Amino acid sequence: MSDVEAIRNGTDAATTLLGTPLVKIDAAMVRGTLALRLPALVPAGRPVEAFATVTNRQGPAFPGVPRPGPGQHPQLVRLRAEWRRVDTATAGDAEPQDGEIQTLFLDRDIEPGQRFRFRGWLEAPSRPGLYLVETELVQGSRGDGWHSIGVAKFRREVEVEPSTGAAVERDARAGGREVIGSVPPDGERHAD
Repeated sequence: MSDVEAIRNGTDAATTLLGTPLVKIDAAMVRGTLALRLPALVPAGRPVEAFATVTNRQGPAFPGVPRPGPGQHPQLVRLRAEWRRVDTATAGDAEPQDGEIQTLFLDRDIEPGQRFRFRGWLEAPSRPGLYLVETELVQGSRGDGWHSIGVAKFRREVEVEPSTGAAVERDARAGGREVIGSVPPDGERHAD
């Protein structure tokens, strides 16, 4: 069924706008990948363009299309990005600061076997320094907490420089980098 047909047929409050059930995803059932392209140098406190590719190789559909109206359902899958300052502490000890945890809606239900590419904007931290940006696909909410849907996390060090424009020009010349995370074929979760 096409997206237009799904919308025309209507859905209820227990589904996305396209009819995908809004249920908690069991991470043990998911096989997928997350790739993200993010500049290595970014200006402090400015929007950063990020390009993501999400692939659902196996498991339940990822509900991503919000219903119209106020509030959003906690079972919608989001890309969660966390900026952790690493030049003042070790990566494992660094704590995210206010405003350094952000989420982006997928705005697309992703069925098993589908790949979806999208562009989003993350806000760089206002303080210059070296950060570890950790992204993952999650369900939940800020108040109730987040839970991973089982797709491996993407991690990347990003230098946040004073907002002078020099970082943007240098990174445009160097090009962004892409890193891909995936669930191992054996289904085991490995510590990074």
